[in-house]
Amino acid sequence: MKSVHHKFADRESREKLPSVGKSFYPEKNYTKDDFLTPGKVGEKFGISTEKAKDLMKSLNRKGSSFVLNGHMSKIVVTLGKSYLYLHPMATEAFQKYLDNQKAK
Repeated sequence: MKSVHHKFADRESREKLPSVGKSFYPEKNYTKDDFLTPGKVGEKFGISTEKAKDLMKSLNRKGSSFVLNGHMSKIVVTLGKSYLYLHPMATEAFQKYLDNQKAK
């Protein structure tokens, strides 16, 4: 799987993927505490922790991305060996994915 770290979003990516932020440079640097664990994701979206963890694993395996301030960024980030975290700016993208799952 290709890394999207520091990759600029081209026109096609900006049209297909959810986009967050207007300026080219980030307004804030995020710390580990800003990222959401599966437990926090479950609370925020009203789903069980296990379902949140399964959805996050699925998004991580697929390499799902969104556009953040003109750069590609992953929706689910792994920090450490196997700890999954939802990017703080990717809540809208996660909500869209969750809605698609409920519709099926």
